[in-house]
Amino acid sequence: MLAAQQIIVFGGAPAPPPVTTNFTAAQASAGFFGFFDLLTTVPRRLFAGRNSAGTAAANSDWTGYITGSAATLRCGGSVDGAFDVSVDDGAFANKLKISGTNADAVIQLFTGLSDAPHLVRIRPNTAFSNFNTWTFETGNMFSVTGVAPAVTFPLMGTKWMITDASFPGLHTHSVFARPAGANVTPANNDISNQAAQGTGGAIKIRAQCSDIWVFTADTEAYISVDGAAMTQVTLTSLSTFRAWKKITTGLDSTAAHDYLISCGSSTSSVTPPLGIMIGGAGSSYSAIPATKKVIQYGDSITATFGNYAGQTAAIGAIYKVGASRGFIGANCGISGQNAAGLDSSLATIRAYRGIVEDVAIIAIGRNDGGTASAAFKTSVTNVINALLTAGVPKIIVRGQNFGGAPGTPVGGVVNRDQDLIDAVAALANANVVYVSPTTWTTILGVTPNTGAGDGTHPYTNVGTAALAAYEITSYAATGFV
Repeated sequence: MLAAQQIIVFGGAPAPPPVTTNFTAAQASAGFFGFFDLLTTVPRRLFAGRNSAGTAAANSDWTGYITGSAATLRCGGSVDGAFDVSVDDGAFANKLKISGTNADAVIQLFTGLSDAPHLVRIRPNTAFSNFNTWTFETGNMFSVTGVAPAVTFPLMGTKWMITDASFPGLHTHSVFARPAGANVTPANNDISNQAAQGTGGAIKIRAQCSDIWVFTADTEAYISVDGAAMTQVTLTSLSTFRAWKKITTGLDSTAAHDYLISCGSSTSSVTPPLGIMIGGAGSSYSAIPATKKVIQYGDSITATFGNYAGQTAAIGAIYKVGASRGFIGANCGISGQNAAGLDSSLATIRAYRGIVEDVAIIAIGRNDGGTASAAFKTSVTNVINALLTAGVPKIIVRGQNFGGAPGTPVGGVVNRDQDLIDAVAALANANVVYVSPTTWTTILGVTPNTGAGDGTHPYTNVGTAALAAYEITSYAATGFV
């Protein structure tokens, strides 16, 4: 009798039996990230280190949630073991085929797990040539067994070096621009070009989540929550392989917060994450309220390159300037950039940013020691006029000779500040002003500054903080920010 009562109380309709469902490459395409071919005539290749031209390429992977107790991947290649797989944040393991030929192989992603969503990450094994790893563009890609098989994705943010139109965050770094105007154009058969240079940047999002994932080769991230100081966190994976890595500290899943995120390591300048996504139950993005934007165009100092001793304060002076004035500070600094290079690459930089800033700052001239005065002023004037034509309402031209008067070289840097003064004066436009750095000392670590830096870039965090403080005061005095 007891057994019968148990059946009545706890029984009911039996659970539906598991089924096996196939998912096509089209259904799974949102999980691809990084550098990969986007052709319809050949399989989609995930690259471990070289692109189809045989040159250096960004790594790529597939990341998504597969719901079921077992799943396989259909893939191809001339070698077995071309892919590594991680399930539920576990270590990556090399997977050999369980059936088929190398050209049309099936590998087991997982089996015997609970019938639930499992985070699956697939990447090419770096021991093999990139040309030997692919997933199929047409037909079935995944085969999943479970009561209700599904393939879903974390909430994506940005794609590699391009901005996802559906992403409400701010992608704040220079892209597809190289020194001296050698612009990088994406190849027709690639979703991206890994050679674009964008340094010293960050991505800002407003999100409610328990996890934030960044796509990076770095091992550390720097995160500011609701405008607080940046703090350094170690990413879940210490590998220098470009991959999705998770930030697990400093997050509050109960409410939406503003996050400003950069990546880096203790021995290099910070860089923007190449992509960002959020996860966890109830995760969501929110639009960032309309905020004025200030963008600085310059060289390696703008790009935050320098002799840093730790990076918690070295995220770039322009971000500190923006935060102090209620603006979003964005970085278009390119190491080695000169006036002619900025002139020729400005349109490309702005096209890929896709915004009109409220204030533009031109910080150029330290790489123009060998440029004739007339040519230098022409390039600077062209940049100013291009920004005005694009609708930028206010422009600040910042001098470069920290701690020295125009005409007096400091730290061996040829002084172009008088040329900048002359170029601004010739325009006679009230919306274009020059800011002098003649009193800005304790920045570079050279006489008359203090310290033993490289003589060109801000010396450690002290120099970066000093530069930001001078900029905040001087830019505010213009009334533009």
